[in-house]
Amino acid sequence: MKAKLGPMLSVMLAFAIAIACVPALSESFPFTAYANDPVRLRRSASSSSDILAVIGKGDAVLVTGAQGDYYAVQYEGRSGYVVSSFLTPGARAATPAPGATPNPAYSNYSEMKSGASGAKAKALQEALAELGFYTAAADGKYGSGTANAVRDFQEKNGLAVTGVADPACQYLLFEGTPRNKDGVKTDVKTLPPIPGYTMRPGDRGDAVKAMQERLILLGYYKGTADGSYGDGTRLAVAAFQRDRRLSADGIAGPDTQAALSVASATPAPVVTPAPTPYTAVFVTPAPGEATYPYSTTVNAAVNLRKGTSASSMRFLTIPAGGGIQVLQDTGKYLKVGYRSYVGYVDESFVNVPEQYLDGKTLPVDSGARSLYETLAPGSLGVKVRALQQALAELGFYSGPVDGSYGAGTVRAVKALQGKNGLRETGVALPELQQLIYEKRVRNSRGKLVYVNTLAPVEGLTMREGDTGDAVLELNQMLISAGHLSGQPGSAFTRATAQAVRAFQKAHSIKETGKADSFTVLALRTYTRPQATQPPNPVNTPITQDNVVVIRSGTRGEAVTRLQRRLVELGYYSATPDGIYDSDDIAAVRQFQRVNGLTVSNVADLATQQTLFASYALPASQGGATPAPADEGGVLRVGTFGDAVRAMQSRLITLKYLSGRADGIFGTQTAEAVAAFQKANSLASDGIAGPRTLGVLYSASAKPYAPAATATPPPNTTPAALKLGASGPAVLAMQQRLIALKYLTGTADGVFGPRTYTALTAFQRNNRLDPDGIAGTLTLARLNSSGAVANTVISPVPTPTVQPPTPTFTAPRASEVRFANWYTEVRSLASQLRNVVIYDFMSGTHYNFRIYSLGKHADGTTLTAQDTAVMNKALGVNNWTPRPVWVIFSNGRVYMASTHSHGHEVDYIPG
Repeated sequence: MKAKLGPMLSVMLAFAIAIACVPALSESFPFTAYANDPVRLRRSASSSSDILAVIGKGDAVLVTGAQGDYYAVQYEGRSGYVVSSFLTPGARAATPAPGATPNPAYSNYSEMKSGASGAKAKALQEALAELGFYTAAADGKYGSGTANAVRDFQEKNGLAVTGVADPACQYLLFEGTPRNKDGVKTDVKTLPPIPGYTMRPGDRGDAVKAMQERLILLGYYKGTADGSYGDGTRLAVAAFQRDRRLSADGIAGPDTQAALSVASATPAPVVTPAPTPYTAVFVTPAPGEATYPYSTTVNAAVNLRKGTSASSMRFLTIPAGGGIQVLQDTGKYLKVGYRSYVGYVDESFVNVPEQYLDGKTLPVDSGARSLYETLAPGSLGVKVRALQQALAELGFYSGPVDGSYGAGTVRAVKALQGKNGLRETGVALPELQQLIYEKRVRNSRGKLVYVNTLAPVEGLTMREGDTGDAVLELNQMLISAGHLSGQPGSAFTRATAQAVRAFQKAHSIKETGKADSFTVLALRTYTRPQATQPPNPVNTPITQDNVVVIRSGTRGEAVTRLQRRLVELGYYSATPDGIYDSDDIAAVRQFQRVNGLTVSNVADLATQQTLFASYALPASQGGATPAPADEGGVLRVGTFGDAVRAMQSRLITLKYLSGRADGIFGTQTAEAVAAFQKANSLASDGIAGPRTLGVLYSASAKPYAPAATATPPPNTTPAALKLGASGPAVLAMQQRLIALKYLTGTADGVFGPRTYTALTAFQRNNRLDPDGIAGTLTLARLNSSGAVANTVISPVPTPTVQPPTPTFTAPRASEVRFANWYTEVRSLASQLRNVVIYDFMSGTHYNFRIYSLGKHADGTTLTAQDTAVMNKALGVNNWTPRPVWVIFSNGRVYMASTHSHGHEVDYIPG
């Protein structure tokens, strides 16, 4: 919410985006270049680094940065480094100029337009659907829907908008890094319709489906031919490659595809230990019955061995998803049949039905599933960090607490499950996390204990002995507030408890020494003078396959993104320039120290993954707050973000737009902009440029006024009067309430708390709904001769001097709601705009009107007297947020925060 005198004020914490000016460089990334000779693509910028591929002469690459004599490039879905002298920069437009020599990279594609049909048209539709441009069924028929999707793709990617998929357009779509419908650069997973094109895990399309069908025929793949290149397909390809003496990398290159096309249905013979004769008879277990044998699948690739030991002779590897028949449960190992083999596999790799687990799983708990989410290999974030901290506390985990669910975390979870008599899956289901955080669990020594690590759940009360990221944040805030000294740690110590108690005493909060949700909110608002924008999200997670390792001299987009994030976290205040030099190195080293990483001059994979994670720790000394976002840019159909959302909120306030502000500039928004422009004597083009936005946010902006159809009747029904209203109608109502002995003192024309109390008393005595709103029925009854007067109090003589300010009865703490702004409060605030703000620390209150609603409410104090009260409680033009209670006219009271610093719009002069 917001408050103000003259200029507008922010009440709810607002987020600002830092807009950095990047100076022009000698090279601007990314750009397309072509190999002027065959050249090797290496894993890193070194002649001794691993070779990932050989780029053919004339092949196109996308250059994303530079490292010394090397360019960082993307080629056929791979990221690596190429000696820069072997690349010739190409034109930025994907469409070649008329008469230019055709790009050799385009030779694999032929022009497609309306009327075309077949596999190529279907692949085009699937790729466009993946990017969000095409929503119909991929039927392989190039009709008007496909042509429109191609036009949208071309416009978003700066190509000539023709609706015709020329070779250059297809090359960018399938082999480049095109922008999707949201403007984000993305690699499509749909394979291009090129015979022999290398297929890799993650790819999809008809070519993958055909390969899967071939692998099924040859007996290597047991899954469904769904056209998606997953782990099961990769393992099947690798098994085929091993049998054909090919490099078993699980990637279907031209050699592998050629071998598949000529392979007979009987796989080539391989030398293996003689298996026990076995004929599979697949039996599906009946629900609830634990009978043998039964059929199931493996959940990951697992070795089939001769005996019940990891050192026993291996027959073969069963691929993930492979079908097996379980013959006997021998404990940790199951005796199974696979193809013509009988052997033993580790039970943890088998999808065992519930009736066979014999108490090895936790019962499903809906409460656990509402608080926790399943964590498994590949999961990232603060919840994984908390799990790692708890596992370390229990003695099962000794690796880095990095928020990445890797092999070490899997081993630790399996060890915990084994120690607690559970099936060793390595997956942390919600029920397992509930056991860890909320109940007694056996540690690595077999002792039943409670963990001190806090569960990653919002709103938990922290107390002495607790540990975790939430405690670390608490200690940082207590240091910033001046109640705690030293370096912040993750443990809630006795010093932390004393600091919490000191803060509570200083801010009139009940002194418990425990950090409940209210205390944390008060601390957070007190220690953050301005809210900052959350970390700029990385479009795709940073992994080993796509990371650009940043060293001294590296240039490009990856460096610019890293610099912006370091500025956000307060490690320095330099302007991002896309060049990694000594200042950046110093900031990275400090970030690594604060976040417990290996300190070096290099921003490696671990550093970047932590840097862009939500749990990244800011600089201990604090950092610069990002500047407000510049709203002077041009907004048009297709743009999105906070600037669009703010514009929509303003259009809703002025009645040009209905619904909610979603931040997406669509056709309804364009119509609203055009209507506003027409009403305000601007060029009605539906595009919000600097001039339109300037008028839109000005105090002189004209609201929507529908054309009058007829002269209204003279006795129009008056509008309902609510808490916060003011004017002659309120004055007349107060005078009538005084006459009927419900209100004492003088009528001031402001519908405040005392007027609200008097009106509800009148409604109760007159058998009306006591809602505190003076609607048609209430006003009619109030002004009638039969209105029932108040017999409880006696009239007060008219004073000869101005009476003191009427008393205000504050809400009880039990009435205050702590609710979500987006799901509950904003919709209410859009209907009931006049509120009372109660500063519970000083016991004062003031009237306030809400004018616009975005990520917070913007508004203004109603009178100079209200402004004086606000300034006394909050300070004049003070950015520091302060917790307050907001009272709506329907009686609801909500927790909020406000400041008293002016904005630029003045809705109520004086």
